[in-house]
Amino acid sequence: MAQEYFNQLNYTLGNEDTSIDVEIVKRLGSQSIFSVAGCGSRSFPLLSQCEELHLCDVSFYQLALCRL
Repeated sequence: MAQEYFNQLNYTLGNEDTSIDVEIVKRLGSQSIFSVAGCGSRSFPLLSQCEELHLCDVSFYQLALCRL
């Protein structure tokens, strides 16, 4: 199923509130974060609280979007 669903770009914009994620990372004091890439809208705000952001995704296209 993943092969069929993730054979193209699926998410280009998310509308989730990332303030909770950012606050958790801030309190933990994490310098390195591992996150699902998706469209990047939930992961990129975490960069304000860490030195390294590692992204993964089953979709090559979602990772390519985040690299942009």
